[in-house]
Amino acid sequence: MAVASDAWAREQADELERGGLRRGIALGAPISWGVVGFFSLASLFSFSFGSCTHVDTPTDHPSPVHHGLGIAATPDGRILVVDSGQDSLEVISRGTLVDDIPVGSQPTDVGVSPDGRTAYVSDTTVGNPAGSVSVVDLDRMVQTATIPVGSGPTGIAVSPDGSTVYVADTGYGLLGNVKVISTATDTVTTTVTVGFQPTDLVVSPDGHRLYVADSNIAGNALMLARTDTSTTGADGSPPAPTSFPGRVSVIDTATDQVLASPTVGFEPVFLALSPDGSRLYVVDHLLPSVEVLDTTSLQVVADHRLNGGAFAVALSPDGSRLYVSGGASPLIDAGLGLHSPRESPDLTVVDAGTGQVVARYEVGANATGVAVAADGTILVADGDLPQVSSLDPSTGRTATMGSPRWARPR
Repeated sequence: MAVASDAWAREQADELERGGLRRGIALGAPISWGVVGFFSLASLFSFSFGSCTHVDTPTDHPSPVHHGLGIAATPDGRILVVDSGQDSLEVISRGTLVDDIPVGSQPTDVGVSPDGRTAYVSDTTVGNPAGSVSVVDLDRMVQTATIPVGSGPTGIAVSPDGSTVYVADTGYGLLGNVKVISTATDTVTTTVTVGFQPTDLVVSPDGHRLYVADSNIAGNALMLARTDTSTTGADGSPPAPTSFPGRVSVIDTATDQVLASPTVGFEPVFLALSPDGSRLYVVDHLLPSVEVLDTTSLQVVADHRLNGGAFAVALSPDGSRLYVSGGASPLIDAGLGLHSPRESPDLTVVDAGTGQVVARYEVGANATGVAVAADGTILVADGDLPQVSSLDPSTGRTATMGSPRWARPR
């Protein structure tokens, strides 16, 4: 693929805001909603679930979830699922919906404090600059605060000591930012400018570094819209679209300064960090692939191409396996000029060391958000069906929690 320069990309900002993407995607709020649909049908988000213990996933008491997006597990085994269709945070215990907590408009991701007592939900509020973060008390099952964070908040990460929450803010434009929130005061203390349309972020185990996926979705949509599809290659295939490079912003959490922005793929949307913090796994939805970034040299040391979709990613507790969901947002795929949405029920298991695919499972209809509990149970949200899937990786047994026939407790 030909790669456009960052300087050229910035020069296109005016065209984007004027409505330059008239072929294949709408501008303004729809672009941001595409990012939200993309990111929320997952970590987007990095799924912070603290030091999780056993997660109960029996299926005899199904629980309803609609448009499941971000997903996480608490230390006491509860499952939290962001429900964008109902503007709520679903709390599941032992396969049963035990609470349905109203949050802000169009929530996308959820992060959990290390002690498991507080959840933080990004409320994207598409088309409105009044995006927010909902603070939820998981002991009392109520929302206790709303923190204004600007337009287009998506991914959320909580620092290891629980003192800080980081929120990726797409900014409804090419350049985005990260909001830094103090959990002591529930206020934004700093705004850090990063790259194009950030969707996901993850904190290093020592809390010293923050990694942000600058997804570049609007830029790629613009380039694909500009691709001349009237010509074909010698073999009759369509021309390869030009594309902006994707980047990962690396932030020093002590100074809130961007240290570096290495190029990683073309459309990095979700991240996972190895337990020792030495490897950052970056999902590129456009290729699709999982690229491996050495966090010391900030160089890509491996590129694991996948035969199927690549959306969200999570790591096994020992760091040996990657779990990559194959789902997608139809809004994003339409914006990228793809006629058939790349929604997929696939959950691909990849050897984190070799990049070899070791297993593939079908879970639901549109596998989106992924979280892994400390006991190794894999949890997968579904972007289309009212359910959450679980997988026991030692046996390959899958189970489903969810039923549209169940009434919601109020």
